[in-house]
Amino acid sequence: ESTEAPAADLSGKWIITLDAGGQQILIETEIKQENGNLTGSLLSMFGGGSIKQGVIRGTLVSMNAIIEAQGQQVPLLIEGKLDGANMSGTISGGGMPTLPFTAARAK
Repeated sequence: ESTEAPAADLSGKWIITLDAGGQQILIETEIKQENGNLTGSLLSMFGGGSIKQGVIRGTLVSMNAIIEAQGQQVPLLIEGKLDGANMSGTISGGGMPTLPFTAARAK
């Protein structure tokens, strides 16, 4: 059994800033990481959600999330690249266009 740690540890609280056509949407995110697998929770002005399944390989992050929007379960794909205490990438799914995001560890 390997005890080698993954390249980076995402565990903790993050603030994602989603750029939706010039409107900034803040998403509070709490990530739990175990053996390179990611789970966690999301909270935005539209409601809450959860990270069902995610992975980190080196600095590349991919997470499948489900959010509640107007009573509907909406699947999202969050893909990003980690850079120290910051992350950037895209969020897609739920019939919306692919939107860019930046994220930083919550202070």
